[in-house]
Amino acid sequence: MATISPPKRTDFDITRQAWLIIFADLAALLVTFFVMLFSMSSVEMARWNEVTEELSRYLNPALLQDNPGPGTMIELPVIAADEGTNLDYLSGVLEMQTGKDPTLKDAILRRSDDRIVVSFPGSLLFAPGETALSDRGGAAIYRLGGLLRNLRNRIDVAGHTGPEVVEPSEADDRDRDWELSLGRAYVVAAALNQAGYPHRIMAYGYADSQFGELPAEMSEARRTDLARRVDIIVRLTVAGGA
Repeated sequence: MATISPPKRTDFDITRQAWLIIFADLAALLVTFFVMLFSMSSVEMARWNEVTEELSRYLNPALLQDNPGPGTMIELPVIAADEGTNLDYLSGVLEMQTGKDPTLKDAILRRSDDRIVVSFPGSLLFAPGETALSDRGGAAIYRLGGLLRNLRNRIDVAGHTGPEVVEPSEADDRDRDWELSLGRAYVVAAALNQAGYPHRIMAYGYADSQFGELPAEMSEARRTDLARRVDIIVRLTVAGGA
């Protein structure tokens, strides 16, 4: 019976693997060298204590909080609501579009910490005393809705009327202004949804209750015109649902 013997290792094979031994010896020498170097160096205790203290605080965040005494209430961290598109970026886009688009040139943008307000004069969107969008108004809202259609941000719409009753209907009926402002807000909200914004929009009617919030530096004519307006409010937080 024939047998197969394993191949014998030659001197060449042994020599070819000798570099591993040399490398291991070199690594051991380097480690020994650095250990000796460290053992002969002097440590600045003040600096060492700073490093160890910072490391301890980082690895144990509970140390960052003061130890509360008896009866002290511990405040839980506030979790921020989910945020939509960055308002600084969005404000820049809207300013650029309203500056070059003829249908949006009469819109007024106002920016605050948690919202962008796009205001349209009521005379642009509606005929006096009406809640149906005019052709110009419909075109403006449709164009704005196209810009907002991909946003996750929550959007509200607020309708306003003038400080005095000027609408051509029962001048002594204060309820008419509330109904008119709410009806206009609802119509604009529906138009934004039809233009592509997919989330639920809340509509509010304020009549003339927020006239005093208009900038004081505006001319009286401009303030009166803008008092009868519709505000489209883009908030920082995301929309609550479709």
